[in-house]
Amino acid sequence: MNTKVTNTSLLIDLLVVGAILIIVVTLFMHFGFNGGMAKDNGIFAYSGQQMSEGIPPYISSFDQKAPMCSLLSGIGVIIARSFGWDDIRSIRVLFFILGCLTCVGLYFLGKQLFESRRAGFLASLILPSYVYYTEQALSGPRGKLPVVLFEVFWLWVASRKQWFMAGLFAGLCIMTWQPSVFIPLITLFLAFVSDRENRWKSLLQAAAGIALPAVVILSYFAYHGALWAVYDRAVIFPLYFGDRFDLSLYQHILRPVASLVIGYPMAFQSIIVGLVMCVYFYFWRINHNQSLIKTFTSDKFAPLLLAFPLFAMLILYDLQGPSDYFIMIPYSVIGFAGLLHFVLSYLQEKSKTTWAKIGTEVVFLGLAFAVAFTALWSIHLTRNNRLEGQISDAKAIEERYGKDAKIMSIGRPDVLAFLKRRNPNPYTYVLMGIDRHIAAKWPGGFEGWLRDIEEYDPDVIVKGNMDGPYIPRLMEWLETNYHYDKVGQYEVYAKHKVKENKGQDSVSVSAEGTDSK
Repeated sequence: MNTKVTNTSLLIDLLVVGAILIIVVTLFMHFGFNGGMAKDNGIFAYSGQQMSEGIPPYISSFDQKAPMCSLLSGIGVIIARSFGWDDIRSIRVLFFILGCLTCVGLYFLGKQLFESRRAGFLASLILPSYVYYTEQALSGPRGKLPVVLFEVFWLWVASRKQWFMAGLFAGLCIMTWQPSVFIPLITLFLAFVSDRENRWKSLLQAAAGIALPAVVILSYFAYHGALWAVYDRAVIFPLYFGDRFDLSLYQHILRPVASLVIGYPMAFQSIIVGLVMCVYFYFWRINHNQSLIKTFTSDKFAPLLLAFPLFAMLILYDLQGPSDYFIMIPYSVIGFAGLLHFVLSYLQEKSKTTWAKIGTEVVFLGLAFAVAFTALWSIHLTRNNRLEGQISDAKAIEERYGKDAKIMSIGRPDVLAFLKRRNPNPYTYVLMGIDRHIAAKWPGGFEGWLRDIEEYDPDVIVKGNMDGPYIPRLMEWLETNYHYDKVGQYEVYAKHKVKENKGQDSVSVSAEGTDSK
């Protein structure tokens, strides 16, 4: 009998997951794979291309984020080139799959926490309404996006006290975004305190799971002689070089709110409600358990209740844009899904007649439709097809200056990815303290870096946004040695001027000097 019940439950779950995937794929595909590529996404796409050619991330392109996104991008490029597919869109398909799996994970998490398939189903449909997340899932690769998947599955398996798997997903989190270090610590704590009889076994399982991703990933970098780069980029730089905004308490509160309004306009209200519901969960679970200690050690909500305030304080202190909210997405989604679950449970309890029960099901379907429609409308308002224009403009640089021209990026790594070019040094962009890192770490300091660029002698330097105390010197050097030009949306500094031939479609490169523009 138990086997029959289990098989029936598994079949229902498979049917629900199938329905979720159909809906989510339909919603995501409304955005498509042709959205514009942002600077951060260009870094990871370029790093992935270089990884496929044997150059590990951090060595190919400087970045302060953990290595997971670059590694996943590299896997995407390797698969693409094995089958002759396009690099960029193949990476995006991979991240699209991660987004779909995240929705599936939210179903199982909601079902586990609220013991309700309805709650899990609604949670899975809420995520696509977080339009900035959806946009990045389809126009990535975005550095912090995989952490949502890993965190959702961590919450699920940790609530089930499956400690090796909880450790595994915790380890994947820390390999994706450094501030998620709280997740492995919470995992070790809960593994140790949740079951006194098996605490050492549970602790060992959790520790083994946490260590596994780090061992595999660091072994890859060690094989390429790049362990030092992981330490320098992902540990030292964020601690000692990364810029931090000097904000007042009021600004620390206002900045996250503004980022949420800009990044998640139609989901903003549900986010706030979801976060408020997470606060309510503390009172609900303490009352349910009649014990504060049990609530924070062995309750199935314990992982969520322990992690939520830590990440809430983190985004209040250091949220710099909509992507920084990714670490909080599981909590606001589950919070809002919990509210909808409580409403449906209340209606179900009050339903004494057949028609009343049918009415409850109608309300559930109406909520599911409203959530899905909100996601669809959000995606419709933000979708774009800028990728083709970017690729066309990048190719126009080659057409103007020649396919043999040496092209370098200082701020536009997307151009390198589109043209499949290799930068002469890892600094494909200079922002948020990177110029100070160059001054401190490059042989000869910042001037030594400029001399090495002169020795490489690029024909074209594609410039993006830059900031830092050394940028005036960089701009002085650019304007002294190169001519400013604009090719489509890209700002370039060229070694030689290009003269238009009157009455002809072609252009010729002049051998004029390289005075300042």
